[in-house]
Amino acid sequence: MKKRNKKITFVFQTGRKKKLKSNEKFAKDMFYTYFNFSEEFETEIIEFRNFKHTPINKFFLIFEREVIRRFFKVPAYWVFLTSKENFLKLKSSDAIILSTNRVASSVLPMLLLIKLIKRKVNVTFFVLGLYASLPKFKIFKIFQSFYYFLLFSVANNVLFIGEGEYEHAIKKNKWFKKKFHYAPFGIDLNFWKNNKNDIDFENKKGILFVGNDSNRSFETVIQLSRQLKEYEFTFVTNEIFEEDVGSNVTLHNGSWGSPALSDSELKELYQKSKLTIIPLKDTIQPSGQSVALQSMAAGTPVLITDIEGLWDKRNLINNENIVLLNSNDIEEWKSKILKLYPDSNKLSYISKNGVECVTKNFDMDNFYKQIKDNIPNL
Repeated sequence: MKKRNKKITFVFQTGRKKKLKSNEKFAKDMFYTYFNFSEEFETEIIEFRNFKHTPINKFFLIFEREVIRRFFKVPAYWVFLTSKENFLKLKSSDAIILSTNRVASSVLPMLLLIKLIKRKVNVTFFVLGLYASLPKFKIFKIFQSFYYFLLFSVANNVLFIGEGEYEHAIKKNKWFKKKFHYAPFGIDLNFWKNNKNDIDFENKKGILFVGNDSNRSFETVIQLSRQLKEYEFTFVTNEIFEEDVGSNVTLHNGSWGSPALSDSELKELYQKSKLTIIPLKDTIQPSGQSVALQSMAAGTPVLITDIEGLWDKRNLINNENIVLLNSNDIEEWKSKILKLYPDSNKLSYISKNGVECVTKNFDMDNFYKQIKDNIPNL
């Protein structure tokens, strides 16, 4: 297919270029439809760069950390993105897609200048936890609000991958609500989906936990492994350590940017496990979303805390395609696990419905269509 004469630039934190250069087979989820766009358009990737030790960079590094992030609670990392090279790449783009609000906050100075000299460039950024952190004092809140006002002003589209956070934003920023859109996150079904019609839960075993997000309740995970010593647990996280767990836990310390396991190995863990658990702190951020969808696609039922930021209140149905817990109360979690773990019929029922739910509502191709539809003139 001949590509259209349009340039789309994606901006990420780290890890994408490394994956592209590797020979391993990986899931495309965290590329935010980069591959879909690459089939139709010229594409470019910009990532956080290694820190350059110059006096001005050191000044801004300290200023960002001690003032902008500490007091104003704005996730700005200007020194890792701002450069003449990146500015020219962004300026020559027809559309810019920013993967997180951290990336968007970090690229804002360049975007302001680009908008002044080239108003036609379309800017889209994804929101994940934008309202999760508020400054302590009113004067700092005013600065944060002004910073986000500038960010919303230069953006053409602000895409929320969680329905709860989207609804919160609509109420909080009515001035920009026409720019706000809910776009359910889509995963790489070709990679994660278990194509078996019948999954044998009699031969699956163990309980899996995956994630480093600060909104995970790591203490709940640790306590469950200690109090359910008859079950084998596997943890894939940087936030739990060997001294925290017992002999019934296999621990893999890793993150997305520096993984302990390949995507194929993680998929194998999903498929081997009977349950995936995702205890969450109550937040409007759609935490645990990608892990839950990956596990559901692989056919392994998910137990997750029913928080305000649950990404889809309509399609995720308790005890049908997912299991929702009211809180992180250990007794509630233990009771649910003890009841569900040996019930192969119920596990199979939730598994089949989970695969169907993800296939119908959280496919990457649908995700791409929603993003593309919000960028005019492509």
